[in-house]
Amino acid sequence: MSGTAGMGRTSRLRNWFGGTRAGVWTIKHLVSPLDRWLYRRTGGRWVTTGRLRGPIVLLTTTGRRSGKQHTTPVFHLRDGDRVILCNVTPR
Repeated sequence: MSGTAGMGRTSRLRNWFGGTRAGVWTIKHLVSPLDRWLYRRTGGRWVTTGRLRGPIVLLTTTGRRSGKQHTTPVFHLRDGDRVILCNVTPR
């Protein structure tokens, strides 16, 4: 069975677009900032796709050169005592 079996056309298109250069840019510059805002405003109950479909953590890192803090919403999974962060990385 393929990874897209049972997915609707819109879901397949969204998944495909998220893997393109334009999709990664859109997620980084539009979706993630909106998700941060929604997540904070709603106390972690909502993101751009509606209700949360998995656990999200707001990961804040400090830029090596700029010293600026950057906050990115990422999904996380638990594996025993470990926490696994899942994020999109541009190719």
